[in-house]
Amino acid sequence: MSWPQKSIKLSQGCQPRQVVELLVKRRFGNRLFRHHGTDDDITGLESWRPGLESWRTGLESWRTGLESWRTGLESWRTGLESWRPGLESWRTGLESWRPGLESWRTGLESWRTDFESWKTGLENWRTGLESWRTGLERWRTGFESWRPGLESWRPGLESWRTGFESWKMGLETWRTGLESWRTGLESWRTGLESWRTGLESWKTGLESWRTGLESWRTSLESWKTGLKSWRTGLESWRTGLESWRTGLESWRTGLESWKAGLESYTRQVAKALLFE
Repeated sequence: MSWPQKSIKLSQGCQPRQVVELLVKRRFGNRLFRHHGTDDDITGLESWRPGLESWRTGLESWRTGLESWRTGLESWRTGLESWRPGLESWRTGLESWRPGLESWRTGLESWRTDFESWKTGLENWRTGLESWRTGLERWRTGFESWRPGLESWRPGLESWRTGFESWKMGLETWRTGLESWRTGLESWRTGLESWRTGLESWKTGLESWRTGLESWRTSLESWKTGLKSWRTGLESWRTGLESWRTGLESWRTGLESWKAGLESYTRQVAKALLFE
C-alpha cells in the first residue's frame, strides 16, 4: 500500500475526524462516501415522504377552497350589481309615483272645493225654489182675490215674478256649481290616472329589486359554500403541515442516525487502514 507523499499535521488546526477523512479519500477516493445512509435514515426519509404528500394534498385542497371562495365572491358581486339597477328603478318609480300622488291630492282638493260650491248653488236653488213657491202661492191667493177685485191680484202677480226671478238666479248658481264640480271631477280623474301610472312603475321597480335581492341571496349562499370549502381546505392544510412537521422531525432524527453511522463507519475504515 502506497501512502500519499504530502503529510497532514494536527498542528494545522485539523480535527482527528478531518484527518481520517482526508486519509481515506486520498487512499480510496470517493468510493467509500457513496453510501446514502443507514436503515434509520431510509426509515426517516420514508416517514417524511407521507407527511410531504399529506401537506401537498392539504395545499391542493386549500387552493380549491380558495378558488371556490373567489367564485362565490364574484357571484356575490354580480348579484350586487344586478340588485343596484333594480333599486335605482324602484327609486325612479317612486319618484314618478310621487308627482302623480301630488296631482291626485290637488285634484281631490279642487273637487272638494267645487263640491262645496255645488252644494252652495244647490242651497241657493232650493232657496229660490222656496221663494218661487211662496210667490206662486201668493199669485194663487192674488188670483183668487182677483176675482173679487183686480187690485188684489196684481200685488200677488208681482210677488210671483220676484220669486220666479230669484228661482232663476238660484238655478244659474246651481248650474255654475255643477260645471265647477265636473271640472274638479275631471282633474281628480287625471290625477288618479297619473297615480296609477306611477304605481305601475313602482311595482316594476319593486319586482326588479326583488329579482336582484334573490340573485344576491344566491350569491351569498355560494360565497358561504366557498368559505366553508376554504375553511375545510385550511384545516386539511394545517393537518398536512402538522404531518409534514412530524415527517421533518423523523427525517432529522434519521439524518442524525445516518451521521452517527457514517462517523462509526469512517472510524472503522480509518482504524483498518492504519493497522494495514
